Amino acid sequence: AGRGGRAVTFLDPSNRALIKQIVKHSGKKLKQRIVADETIDKWTEAIAAMAEDIAKIMLEEKQERILQKAEMEALRAENLVEHHNEIMARPAKTWFQSKKDKKQTQDAAREEYEDRRKGISSNNKRKKQEERDKKK
Repeated sequence: AGRGGRAVTFLDPSNRALIKQIVKHSGKKLKQRIVADETIDKWTEAIAAMAEDIAKIMLEEKQERILQKAEMEALRAENLVEHHNEIMARPAKTWFQSKKDKKQTQDAAREEYEDRRKGISSNNKRKKQEERDKKK
């Protein structure tokens, strides 16, 4: 998504404290426009008139999503039945690292990162760790 844009906020004069807070925190010069009451009333009515249509469209979209999900699940079940023998013939998944190995790798990476942040050479620590590993 883009990183630029505009924000429009409609406030009435009774929210003056909020307006001042927005101006203070924006850090930029804000433009102020006064919109006539008739225009606001006109658009409020137009939006209210569309509310029923909007609700229908949202309901249709929700139903479409539910239908797509059901179709996808049906296709998946169909594929599971159709290709059951192939699926069961596949070898079980195996991890190339045990949980213990993974934790050791993470700890070593974290230690190296912290050492670099401190400016300490990690070669000495690596050599010491290798010596400890050889003794085991």
